[in-house]
Amino acid sequence: MIVLLIISLAISAGTVIIFVRGIKTVRSSHNAIIGITFALAVVIALAIGIKFGICYEFHLSNRVRFNGVPIPIAVLVLEKDGWTDFVIPFPYLMYVVDVLFSVGIIVLLWIIILKCLMKLKSQKQGSLHNQMN
Repeated sequence: MIVLLIISLAISAGTVIIFVRGIKTVRSSHNAIIGITFALAVVIALAIGIKFGICYEFHLSNRVRFNGVPIPIAVLVLEKDGWTDFVIPFPYLMYVVDVLFSVGIIVLLWIIILKCLMKLKSQKQGSLHNQMN
């Protein structure tokens, strides 16, 4: 259980760092379209995180199901007379971690794509400037 708590805190801290890096990228670009795409990426990530982290039930087999990705919040096992649930002791923290995980991944991908596009744009401008001289 302690390992689960450490992993969840590491995911949360990593997401906060990535989110702050994304905000710095938006502020340094001075472009409204980049800010809008960043906000859209965060909203989409929140929706995906809520859907798969909280609301979706994964069927591992006919007898085992679990809720929550990447950290399971509850595991359901089919026993003789019905489903038995095993819920972790701090489910609300895991809800937050599961949602933040998707935000961190999608914002990280957004930052990588944006940096590549900005690099290509600067290379094109540099080549046009060299052709003019």
